[in-house]
Amino acid sequence: MNNLKKRLAQDKILRDEARDLITADIAHAKALVAPANLRERTVPPTEDKAKQLLHGTRDSALNHKGTIAAVAGAAISAGILWIVREPLMELIEQLTAPNDAPETEPENIEDTADHSEDPI
Repeated sequence: MNNLKKRLAQDKILRDEARDLITADIAHAKALVAPANLRERTVPPTEDKAKQLLHGTRDSALNHKGTIAAVAGAAISAGILWIVREPLMELIEQLTAPNDAPETEPENIEDTADHSEDPI
């Protein structure tokens, strides 16, 4: 029975050590995902990348002013055309519609002819 008590005491010690390790691992995992810790780990790298992107964009914009102006002009033109699309479509329909009015013919074609020279 003495062996059983020793073995039980050793098992309890191992169990308590294992529980302490698991508890420490859980506490460490909670500390890693705590909001303050996440902010400290993610904000500086993200902020640095955003600053690099901003500087690269600014440099690119300064080097390609003409392209940016052309794209902006095209976008503005497209916006204006979109706004006035209905009146433009009506105008195009009026210009391409067949003319229903009868053509007027001169009443007397002979009267309008030039008779200055007599035929022989």
